[in-house]
Amino acid sequence: MPKGSSSGKAGGETGCCVIGVVGRSFVETSNLLNRLVGAPVFGIHTSRSKLASSSFEGPGWPGDLLDAYHDSSRNVIYVQLASSLDASSIATAAERYTSGATDFQPRTWLEHRDKAYQLALFLLLLVSHTLVFLQEGPVLDTNLFRTLRTLQAAKLALMTGPPGPLAGVTTPSTNGEREKGGRSGGRDRNSKQHHHQGGSRPTLHPGRCLPAASFVFLEDVLPAGGKGGDGNDLGSTSTDRGWEMVKALQQTLEAQVRFLLKKSQAISGWMDSSGSGGAGPLLVLDSSHPVMVLPRAACCAPSLTSTEMSKLFGEVHADIRIPLDAEVEAEASAAAGVDIDPVQPLTEYLRKHAE
Repeated sequence: MPKGSSSGKAGGETGCCVIGVVGRSFVETSNLLNRLVGAPVFGIHTSRSKLASSSFEGPGWPGDLLDAYHDSSRNVIYVQLASSLDASSIATAAERYTSGATDFQPRTWLEHRDKAYQLALFLLLLVSHTLVFLQEGPVLDTNLFRTLRTLQAAKLALMTGPPGPLAGVTTPSTNGEREKGGRSGGRDRNSKQHHHQGGSRPTLHPGRCLPAASFVFLEDVLPAGGKGGDGNDLGSTSTDRGWEMVKALQQTLEAQVRFLLKKSQAISGWMDSSGSGGAGPLLVLDSSHPVMVLPRAACCAPSLTSTEMSKLFGEVHADIRIPLDAEVEAEASAAAGVDIDPVQPLTEYLRKHAE
């Protein structure tokens, strides 16, 4: 991990708060993170901080799938994970295949990439305090939930032995609460406690985190104007109706996410006969923002082009964009008829967790 990522008492004190962003597209996750950080730190090869430099032609550490950046001003580590089937990765593999490389086997490469992606996601689930799962459109990525189910079973298998340092994800008062409120009641209160404390706040040591997760859906068409988060400052009646539809969509997606997570936990064997999980879940949904629907402009906002960026920063991944100056971006956004800051709800949410 980057320097300054040692664990401490709280995210904003001596330790770092680790925020992970998981998405299918390397370009979209890079652009979103650049907007959140406010600097061109993701997608630019000369400034990317790889956690390792291993090759995926054989089993190994999944560091090449993870990019990390330490924001020293906020003491926050941002970690990016793109899907193993990202378009840029496939293009690289296709180039090797067409070039006639004798040591390249597409099927073996795909299997190794899939294993590396699962290992990288498992690592993020162990060390992150907050996780953002970026979803394309108003559709759930079922492959993601299958992977979470597999990792839940893996965690259960690892935790069935003697208690180790990974077992202490609950607070000391959990057992007392469970005895007073019954088997299920104690677990529910403990789960709520994790929600309010940002998921992993009781223990910030690596391997003992229970991340608070939020699923962010990028929608192509959202009502123009207004804030949309709490329904205030909306414009016309048609805009009100539009945001009502967005809220209904958000509630539907949240219900689906909760159902699939619960199903994954049940199928993987996390829930035992007494109704409690010995190994603990992989993550908990954040109580304040379990699901957010943001405009796709959050990942393709007005910014410098890759050609202009290459003159400033050197080698740049195609289609990567960085935020403009705030005033310039506000003018460009107003001219395009979009919100000035489409990622403001997500930015405020992450800032709260970092503090």
